[in-house]
This record gives sequence, structure tokens and C-alpha cells, in this order.
Amino acid sequence: AIFNLLSSVGAAALLHSSAVSHSDIGPLVLIFFACAMATTTLGMALSTLISSERLGALFAIAVYNVLSYADLLLWVKSGGSSGQGARGSIDHEIPENLGFAQLYGLSMIPQVGFELTMKTYFELDKIGGCRWDNLFVLQGQYRMGSGLMAMGASFCLCALLYAYLEQVMQHEIGLARPWYFPLDPSFWREMCGIGAGALLTDSAEDVVSSDKEVDTTNFESENDENLRQLRHQRLVVSVRGLKKEFRNASGARVKAVDGLQLTMYQGECFCLLGHNGAGKTTTMGILTGMVPQSAGEVEVLGHRLPEQRDVVRQHMGFCMQQNVLWDTL
Repeated sequence: AIFNLLSSVGAAALLHSSAVSHSDIGPLVLIFFACAMATTTLGMALSTLISSERLGALFAIAVYNVLSYADLLLWVKSGGSSGQGARGSIDHEIPENLGFAQLYGLSMIPQVGFELTMKTYFELDKIGGCRWDNLFVLQGQYRMGSGLMAMGASFCLCALLYAYLEQVMQHEIGLARPWYFPLDPSFWREMCGIGAGALLTDSAEDVVSSDKEVDTTNFESENDENLRQLRHQRLVVSVRGLKKEFRNASGARVKAVDGLQLTMYQGECFCLLGHNGAGKTTTMGILTGMVPQSAGEVEVLGHRLPEQRDVVRQHMGFCMQQNVLWDTL
């Protein structure tokens, strides 16, 4: 927003000093800024539709270039004189039969809104100047103030669309929420910083007791009273039946994690050992909410992943094998 504002002020000052005679610079700055913000949020919203960040950026640029031709819907007028056939002609006057909803609906496309508001600005400049008090004066068939409001509405709509799609679309990194997440009360409790509590309906003892379904011959007993108390208070990281599958280049399924079961207790140092390719990094990615599991349950301090990942992250720190911080940070 700051960059858009500074660039808008610079562009408006340059244009105002060279091409404007009687108009205020304020409305001109607002035109540039409204178009820049609407364009930015449009690109952000479009980029969420593609899982790859690089391809998403290219997709957003391609759609933006296509929308640059949307103004042809305004200038192409059907018909012509009686002797010229029925082919369309290009005329840079807004067609009289274009309704209010159509006109300002098209103005929500940043390129169209920018062109129409700039056109109206310079028309007002010719007849005395564009000022704050005549933004909503009808000039031809267009009100510059209404065009600015249309671009503002486009900014709000694209910002909301981006905020929603960023949560529900699956990307290379991170977890996608269900499409109905705005209707989930736990989401709003999370946004308001209110402890959502555990989502599990089973008791902690019941969750841990699922170990009985597997052979526990080679497992250390967890029947200590202190451990049972920690499980009862949900001061554990509980992983049950965790599975994660990927597809390789040939399309075959590869099991990175296959039925992992473990419990980490508060106050203990837990060491996860395994050979290269055993699934240690994948498991850490799932525990930190960066990688979605294929199956299984993960509960951290009574909060289930991935449903309550933001709450979990408030209680979690992660240090990579290599130090990724600058020495002087």
C-alpha cells in the first residue's frame, strides 16, 4: 500500500505538471492509487488459484493482460450508417444504451475504471477543472466519483476473495482449510485469540489407549502415574496412525510415513531417529502444520491438526538442522 501510494503521488505529480491546466492534483492521485490497489488485490486473488507460486504469478499476469482488452466492450458499437453494413465501429464515446450496472460493473475491472476516470478527469479539466466538489457531477454519461467507488469496491471484493482462497486452496506449502471454514465457530475463536480448547470428543486416556491396537512388545510402558496425569491434562503431543503418501514422477504411490504412533510428554526430550528417507522431515512438517497428512490423528496440547494449526503454532517453536538466521539478527 505504501509503495502504491508513493508511486501514485509521483505519477500524478508528473502528469499534473505537464498535462493538467485547471484541476486539483488530489483527485488525480486518488485515481492512480485506487487503480493500483485494485490491480494488486486482483493479482493476489488470481495467484491463489494455482498451487505453484511461480505459475500463479504467470497466470495472474496473463489474466491481467486479457482484461486490458475489456474496454473494447465499451467502445465497440454495433451498426453504422445504412450504407456501411452491419459491422461494428470503434468510437471512444460511451454507448448511450449502456446501463448503470453495466457501466460501473465494467469499471470494477481496474483497467476499465482507470481509463474512464482519467477520461472524465481531463474532460472536466477542459471546462474549468476537476475538484473535490465536482467528483460526482455527471460528465457525459459518467461520474468520476462513482468510477472511483467502483474501483474501491473491486479492491474490497478481491481482498476478501484473496483472504478466502488463500485459506481453502492447497499450495505446495501449508494446509488448506475446508471451504466452509468461515461458518466454523472455532475459526472465529481462533481469530479473536480465544482458546478454542480441544476438539476431540474422546478423552485423552481413550486416545492414548489406541496403542493397544498394535504390538507394544518393544515399547516402553507408559503406565506411570505422572504420564497418565499428563495425558489427562492433555500436556502431550499425540500421534496416532499417522500416514503420508506422495506420488513419484511415474505416478506410483510412495509411503513417506506409514502408521506412526507416538506420544511426547511435556518436560521430556523426545528423540525421533531414523535412516534417510524414513519420514522424519515429513513428520516434522505435519506436526508444524506445513504438510497435510494422508491419514491419522495429530493432537498437540489438546488441539488437533490441521483444524487448529494456528492455535498449535502459538505453543510451538521449530529449529532447522542448519541455522537459517543471520549472525547479526
